[in-house]
Amino acid sequence: MPDLGPRWLPVEKEPLGEGGQGSAFLVSDAQEPNGQRYVAKVLKGAKLTKQSPRWKRLEEEIEVCKSFNHPNVVRVIDSGHTKGSGYPYFVMPFYSGRSLQESKLQFASPVEIFSLFADICDGLAHVHSKGIVHRDIKPANIFLEASRPVAGDFGLCFRFDAESLTETMEVATARWFGAPELRSGHLENPMPCADIYSLGKLLYWLFTGRVYDRDEQEYNITERKLSEVLAQRGINTATGVIDDRLIHAGAFADEIISQTVRYEPTDRLQNAGELASRVRRLIARFQAGGRALDLRLPQRCLFCGTGGYQPLEVLPPVEQRLASPDPTMSAYSRPDVYKKMRDRARGSFGPGGSGGGDFSVGPLFLICQHCGNVQEFRLDLPPEAIKNWRP
Repeated sequence: MPDLGPRWLPVEKEPLGEGGQGSAFLVSDAQEPNGQRYVAKVLKGAKLTKQSPRWKRLEEEIEVCKSFNHPNVVRVIDSGHTKGSGYPYFVMPFYSGRSLQESKLQFASPVEIFSLFADICDGLAHVHSKGIVHRDIKPANIFLEASRPVAGDFGLCFRFDAESLTETMEVATARWFGAPELRSGHLENPMPCADIYSLGKLLYWLFTGRVYDRDEQEYNITERKLSEVLAQRGINTATGVIDDRLIHAGAFADEIISQTVRYEPTDRLQNAGELASRVRRLIARFQAGGRALDLRLPQRCLFCGTGGYQPLEVLPPVEQRLASPDPTMSAYSRPDVYKKMRDRARGSFGPGGSGGGDFSVGPLFLICQHCGNVQEFRLDLPPEAIKNWRP
């Protein structure tokens, strides 16, 4: 281990791990040799100079981390240069829970996942307030201390107030979690919404333990949504009963992921603080027994779970609603008595559902072809929700 001077004593000679710029060593304070443990991140490599990109990146990481003052972001306790080589280093707390990637943390309930995720968003909001984009959000860079998440490893961060250290066509982001515009290597000035994208993929990982690695434009395909994935996992093999709470949690997570994991940066949520607020409102809804808002019209009846829906122009008489469907006639052969209502609903959103037209069009009534149950759905969607609506 490099010599960090008289204050910092090595606890182990071998590094805890290595990143792009430096190696991490477990150390103790000479004034409290049996006390708290710390981690020293030291520049790695042979015969590097102050002009070396790796040297510059670590010095920038040190400067950036010194500006942070938030419980969910790593902090610098000390910094300096090693004896002999003069390589830069800095000391930070040792997080006993290690990283999310290493910890294999077990959650007692979906609320714990959402709460931890909201705290991570809080930390990123603080980072963004300093004019910094992390660019490397992934499970290995989120550390845990008593289940409290701490965003760390700012070796690839981008600062709006400094010259970029990233070369043209250099990919500076996490391979599986990075935003598309960062993976291409063409973007000179990444925006905070690049981290928002990574946060969405992180939430998917927290629920499943795996990366959502499909084309971002395909996230709205039903079988790829968390609610569908968790429906398969939530079946009790002994009874065959599905854990509805788990499915509802997946549907709530889908609300967040579908607003973040989007190919176009302008289509995503732009603010990590707003993302944290939405997650906490979601937690309140979930704990109160509420359900996620699916902006697609349901294809299956929410009451009986068997029949399909058809739109209504006006509510039919009760005897018609309760009458059994004609078993001799297929649904496709029946007269389309609901065409007027369907056309009115779709047409109110303008050509192609692109958001034009009058948004205050009132309710849409759907009737189940199997049980006759009628549901009322709102069509007075706010403009920002129109592009998500699926007739």
